[in-house]
Amino acid sequence: TGMLIVASPKSGTLSMAATDGYRLCERIQPFRGGDKDLKMIVPAEIMLKLAKLYAEHHDKAHDLIVHVNKYGTALFEMKTNEQSPLLGVQMVVPTIDANFPDYKVIVPKGRDTRIEVDRVDFQKAISTEMIFAKDNANIITIGLKGDEGVVRLSAYSTERGEFATEIDCITVEKGAPMNIAINGSYLTKA
Repeated sequence: TGMLIVASPKSGTLSMAATDGYRLCERIQPFRGGDKDLKMIVPAEIMLKLAKLYAEHHDKAHDLIVHVNKYGTALFEMKTNEQSPLLGVQMVVPTIDANFPDYKVIVPKGRDTRIEVDRVDFQKAISTEMIFAKDNANIITIGLKGDEGVVRLSAYSTERGEFATEIDCITVEKGAPMNIAINGSYLTKA
């Protein structure tokens, strides 16, 4: 798997997106430099190594410079805050020659419902539901009614039956009632 990196000097944004087939993460941040748009997919293990290097040198590193040649090879360089040009960290990597999934079509453009729950109460409810959800691919159903002031979490087990928990919520934006089925293990990692 890889990470899609898109840099746009015109808009001044750098977008990085990664997915593992179930979860999706996108980060958009200000970007400066360059005169051409850049779009490449970098192997995930390379990005993990770069993140580790940056974490080790974050007190000295200031800029991450990326050069890409016409053959699809990228050179990553870390510059310092000081006058010395380079930190001494350079990494040459091949990019992945493939198409990254068009993830923007599955990400909602807006929302109808927005609620707020107490994080500790929500984590406790998820932990309880996971006892039942383990027999059913960790699936937890979250029911939102918006106007009742509660969120209903439920899980089903063929051996144990159904278990449901309700926690208080504050409705910030009221929309249509809905049920969301989600892998509970992702919520425990959030």
